[in-house]
This record gives sequence, C-alpha cells and structure tokens, in this order.
Amino acid sequence: MRIDSIAVAEVAERVSYRSASAYSVAFSRYVRQLPAWFAAEEEI
Repeated sequence: MRIDSIAVAEVAERVSYRSASAYSVAFSRYVRQLPAWFAAEEEI
C-alpha cells in the first residue's frame, strides 16, 4: 500500500515503528480501519 506516494513501510519508519506490520496493527486499532482501506477512501 502507498499513501500519497509513500509506502506504509516508509511511514512506519518515519514514526519509529520497527516494522510495517506493527504500524499497520497500531493504525488499525486507532482508526478502526486498515491503512489500505483508509488510503483508498481518502483518494475519492
């Protein structure tokens, strides 16, 4: 998944997560939506 041309792995690294999967889990718990689904909705 990419958000505004930035891969989830890069976002995770920028916010100090050790892995994209850990970031994705934390994101999903907070937003209650997968990062890919969130990004797809934001593009509309």
